[in-house]
Amino acid sequence: MEFMLIGILIGAILSVVIYFFLKRDRVTTKTLRRDSAIYRTPGQDDLVRVKEMIIQGKKIEAIKYMRDTFNFSLTEAKAFVDMTDKKTLSVQGRREAGNTDETNWEDIRQVVLDFLHSGKKISAIKYVVQTKKIGLLEAKNYVDKIEATLK
Repeated sequence: MEFMLIGILIGAILSVVIYFFLKRDRVTTKTLRRDSAIYRTPGQDDLVRVKEMIIQGKKIEAIKYMRDTFNFSLTEAKAFVDMTDKKTLSVQGRREAGNTDETNWEDIRQVVLDFLHSGKKISAIKYVVQTKKIGLLEAKNYVDKIEATLK
């Protein structure tokens, strides 16, 4: 009888240890995948593809594309697609009015805030550099100013 209780106790302890080990391994793998995605930010080709999907009325597919391609969370992907959608509509309106400047600082500020809230400061800097075609230092200073307003 004693051996049976000892066997059950050892089995329970091993089950708990194996469960936590496997759970930790899954979290680490997921974290590594998301951290590696920080080095791949949406470029001009990706923006064009998302804009085309939005114009075709495929907003959900655009969100899925951003999640699959950049490992964004659902909230991050939706915010990015919404900002792109808003930008697409405002760009079309400005083009009709004769203004061809594709992005303005307020749109960029909103996307940078989304990146900062997600803890992706490097992605925010890269986004500013790629969108406005400015230098890395100027983009970093811009993102730092926005980050200082959050504190």
